[in-house]
Amino acid sequence: MAYKKILLAINVYEKADVVINSAIDFAKKNNAEVLKVVTVIDCVAPFSPSIVDFQHSIEEEAKVALDKVIQKIDINHLEGITIKHEVLVGNPAAEIVAYADESSCDLIVLGSHATHGVNLLLGSVANTVLHKANCDVLTVRVCDDETISSRAHDYKKILAPSDLEGDSCYVVAKAAEVAKLYQGKLDTAFVIPNDSISLMTYETDKVEGALEKFAAANGINGEKSVLIGSIANSILEKANENHNDLIVVGSHRRSAIGRFFLGSTANSILHEADMDVLVVRLK
Repeated sequence: MAYKKILLAINVYEKADVVINSAIDFAKKNNAEVLKVVTVIDCVAPFSPSIVDFQHSIEEEAKVALDKVIQKIDINHLEGITIKHEVLVGNPAAEIVAYADESSCDLIVLGSHATHGVNLLLGSVANTVLHKANCDVLTVRVCDDETISSRAHDYKKILAPSDLEGDSCYVVAKAAEVAKLYQGKLDTAFVIPNDSISLMTYETDKVEGALEKFAAANGINGEKSVLIGSIANSILEKANENHNDLIVVGSHRRSAIGRFFLGSTANSILHEADMDVLVVRLK
């Protein structure tokens, strides 16, 4: 289940060392075959034909900047991994998603800002990528602390919340693989929504028993928690309490309890998390 073709999308005009280093480390641990690095610039020429030369100049400028990024990567420490890079032109989100599809990538890596929510290139771009991508997406938190800003993130404590249904096994398997690669612990949590129907439907002791069985069957070697409250907030509070450095969630769910993988709740996790988030694409 390891990732073999990874796409790293960066803004060459922003500080992105931690995103680059984390993506490289992730690629190495997964024994990836290819790491593709792209940056996207807007296409201005179609709207202003008279400034085609300006369009060309900004493309060349971006290429030079991306070349400098690639030159910083120590190829000697990436034995077996092919590094490719390219400047894309157009709508950032659309170009990233399309490029990932065309290249058959199984993971897109993006940068995020802890104090401003998910923010790749421009705010809405990350949301579109996360919702439209046909592969998994890893958002790497960018910290303002310059002393640690370039250090690759080390996933020693991972949280994979579950609704105990079939697709959860797939998400947890991905999380368990990451935990194994980083020699880390894998926690899980089940959230009972704080509404009258859910509170009447779920008996805490039975859920705890089911979660224990689920954990034993899926290689979860860390804490098992049954939480009551707002689903997104409960997950985020537990992740902060446990000092988790990665949350792994699925992309869509069909069940009622699976709401925490959809819509505004998923956005809350992605926007408010102080740690990295891996979104596993479910078919």
